[in-house]
Amino acid sequence: MRKSVFKYFKKSVAFFDLRVKSIPPVVFLILLAIYLLIFYFSQINSESYDALIEQFKAAESPAAPDQPLYLLLFAGILFQIPANIVSYIYLSAAILDTKKDDYTVKICVSAVLRKVFRLAAITIIKSLALILFVLFAIPIFILLVIPVIYLSVMTIFAECAVLDGKSDTAFGGFKFSMVITKRRRGEIFFIMLFCNLLLMIFMVFFLYIFNSNNAIVFTYISIFIMSLLTLIEHKLTALLYSDALESYEYMLNGGGDGSADNNDGGGDGSADNNDGGGDTQ
Repeated sequence: MRKSVFKYFKKSVAFFDLRVKSIPPVVFLILLAIYLLIFYFSQINSESYDALIEQFKAAESPAAPDQPLYLLLFAGILFQIPANIVSYIYLSAAILDTKKDDYTVKICVSAVLRKVFRLAAITIIKSLALILFVLFAIPIFILLVIPVIYLSVMTIFAECAVLDGKSDTAFGGFKFSMVITKRRRGEIFFIMLFCNLLLMIFMVFFLYIFNSNNAIVFTYISIFIMSLLTLIEHKLTALLYSDALESYEYMLNGGGDGSADNNDGGGDGSADNNDGGGDTQ
């Protein structure tokens, strides 16, 4: 996993560079449609959205938010699930691509559909964790931001572990991610931070160039960029996962200081099963 951060960035931006060329454009168009539906839903439920914004602005106690707030957050999670499930088809392809395994569209779609409930559970858990952080941790945001970032890095590969057959459960995916990121969390965080900062700069520049006074046009451009960023993020995650997994398996096989990871993972060849209940590869 000792690659240049610029190499990770270059490969992740080339999200379209997969052996199965049809997957990136198809997933991108479906994501675009889902995000447009989310925007449409937010428009017809603008009163609930305004209630959420006003509550944050007023800095009221979030312990007992009103019903529209609950409905909006619940609807947001419901919409996020299909968007994530579709994007996981690309993530599955990216993982297989980086591992040099043979795959087809059917294999990637089948992998996601067979594990759809586990993937949905991971999406819900991560979404609820983020919502709870926003609602209840705003007064002590500075104190909690570092632990939240640390936990995010620890669990970054939960979906990858499920898609790659390293875990049979959602919680097993989280656990396996924690194991393979051990001793590399700082490196992963730096690479993710660096790449996201560069992407943010390009995004702001792009929005500035194509700036429009029309709110609808601006929203469509933002949704287009959001769909691109989703695939770029997945490509970067797949690259990091592949390198982290290769390094972890190398240590399990006796190459380097693998004793600590063996203890965390439950031993030698059975580590993957102990972590997530899945099969070893």
